[in-house]
Amino acid sequence: MAVAAAMAALGLAALAALPGIQEPDPAEAREVVPGAETLHVSLTETAERERLSPGDRVEYTIGVRNSGAGAVAEAEIVHHLPPTMRYVTGSEGAEADGGRVVWTRPLEAGERTSFTVTGELAALPEGAARPVATACLRPEPGGVLASCASREHEVRKPLAPAWVGAVTAGVGLLALAGGGTALYLRTRRPRPAPPAPSEPTDPAPADHTPTDQTPGPEPDTLPGATVHHLDVYR
Repeated sequence: MAVAAAMAALGLAALAALPGIQEPDPAEAREVVPGAETLHVSLTETAERERLSPGDRVEYTIGVRNSGAGAVAEAEIVHHLPPTMRYVTGSEGAEADGGRVVWTRPLEAGERTSFTVTGELAALPEGAARPVATACLRPEPGGVLASCASREHEVRKPLAPAWVGAVTAGVGLLALAGGGTALYLRTRRPRPAPPAPSEPTDPAPADHTPTDQTPGPEPDTLPGATVHHLDVYR
């Protein structure tokens, strides 16, 4: 177990380059680091989206556990936000100094507890770098690191100006080609045939029903005959 603890301590030396993290003494690295076998830390996060953009927020949860048989009087929990992320808020007792958040509190034997930190991505990292958050636990303030954990984030990289220009030019060419094709098809479309002349229709027959009720000429009568005229209007 002593060998495993020493190897863990050497692995934590890479994290000691962070501001405020004390680098382990090489002489101490060959020994059991106090708390390395009993103090544990984990780091999880909840982000607004899988790939972060400036303005997106991330909530980190730092879980700590003391699996030893004795209490730790002043355990120190240190959380480092990525350089491109700003501190927004933390759980009770958080002391924030820029992107460094610290809690100091006792850990009873077998105790588990957690702390939260919310950060907001303020800028994109340069090149192909990704934001990395790190949480560490040590048995006393300024002591040697006993356990650390980190999380890496995906970010949305902005398109380079050359790519933006190429995409814009491509879209313009596609629109121009589409308009030219539509104009060509419109000019090649066959013109509709003129409508056939309609056949003349016979006018409706005139109504020859006589409307004048004036009596016609009297029929011929024999000489000396008596002629009676009937009043047709009675």
